[in-house]
Amino acid sequence: MITSRYRLLAVCCVTLCMAACGRHGRQANTQGNHNGLSSQADTKSEDQCYNPYYPVLPGESLEYETKYEGDAQAPYTFTVTFPEIGDDSFVRRQESPSGLSVDTTWKCNSDGLASTQFGDLALLQTRLQLEARSASGVVIPAADRWRKGAKWEYSYTVGGKMVLGGGAPQSVSVNGAVSVENTIGKEELITVAAGTFDAFKVTSVFTEKLAIKGTSDMPFDISFTAESWYAKDVGLVKATSEDLRMSTELVTFAKQTGG
Repeated sequence: MITSRYRLLAVCCVTLCMAACGRHGRQANTQGNHNGLSSQADTKSEDQCYNPYYPVLPGESLEYETKYEGDAQAPYTFTVTFPEIGDDSFVRRQESPSGLSVDTTWKCNSDGLASTQFGDLALLQTRLQLEARSASGVVIPAADRWRKGAKWEYSYTVGGKMVLGGGAPQSVSVNGAVSVENTIGKEELITVAAGTFDAFKVTSVFTEKLAIKGTSDMPFDISFTAESWYAKDVGLVKATSEDLRMSTELVTFAKQTGG
């Protein structure tokens, strides 16, 4: 069973799956979606950042809500936008309604989309500061690999600090490695606040080998599973983990015009 202290570390790792990429037009892929978004032509692109399962448009925003079971953490909402988009890289911005934001840079290559940075709004709302020191593999595989049974893996070495205690808090170092094994399952019909989507289910197994360093080292290994759903021409629509007792859903997505 995952304790509340270790759940905090685990949650910060699973949120890496919640970034997005792409570059060109999104074609609405919803059933019963009430956003009123119009479909756009499905444009073929040779750019390495183009990925129909993580598409991005300048001026576009996607709103998500994350909820936790029990008293693990209060629910929160955030918006994802892409202020900088290039042929081989892009910047993902995650922002809270209060204006708190985190920018992460992603790289695009023939294997897919990779992030060398830890960056999630949840990190700024907790006592944990964690970052990637090195990375390998891609978080999102190339478009031609999206089929049932496909597998891929990515990993990070991580480090940072965590504040423990109440009245006299103590700051301790956290170091270690995180690896994630992913498998694409069947395409399913899934309903969230933003609408109903045909989406591939991806099962991800996270393995963390970490050590909390204070007056004495406290090593621990932890493994947990998360499931995510990705809709073509939309991107991530839902992510859940029974082990972590958390879920994230797409609430709205919109293409901004003008300005």
